[in-house]
Amino acid sequence: MENEELSKTAFAALLYRQPGVKPFEAALSLFPDTGVALRVSQEWPGDPFVLTELARFAGEDSAQENYMPGVEDLCKEVWSWVAGDNKEKLTFDERIKAAKLYAELNGMIKKPEAAPKEADTNPQFAVMEVPVHATESDWESALVKNQQNLMDEGKKLIAAESVSNAEA
Repeated sequence: MENEELSKTAFAALLYRQPGVKPFEAALSLFPDTGVALRVSQEWPGDPFVLTELARFAGEDSAQENYMPGVEDLCKEVWSWVAGDNKEKLTFDERIKAAKLYAELNGMIKKPEAAPKEADTNPQFAVMEVPVHATESDWESALVKNQQNLMDEGKKLIAAESVSNAEA
């Protein structure tokens, strides 16, 4: 009975691992006797034990595909890089980087939280106020007046500077 279960498991494995293989071809690869292979190819594809084995193989594959290592698994793997048997294969710098990664995964290194950038969230644009003049002659008279004020201020600064130099 045990030998038959092993044969059924091997038959199910052949069917599962080689998609598109016909049951007779799978049976013939297990049993060289054509008569036995023909009987197996007719009876075993619907056998409950073979169907259970096929489902088990499918479950193992989907479990491996969906497996996502947790932090603990990653920490063990990274620590094996730092202090494990294979540490001689890595350079010193690579082991230091692995140790830093291990510390980050375990929360030993705290990353500073980024402060919100208010400038990005509330943009303010510089605005220049431009005086509006009714006519061109108003603009010209304001310009002449501004120039005269600037010249008067310059003359006062020169006079004050010459007085301070004369006293010194």
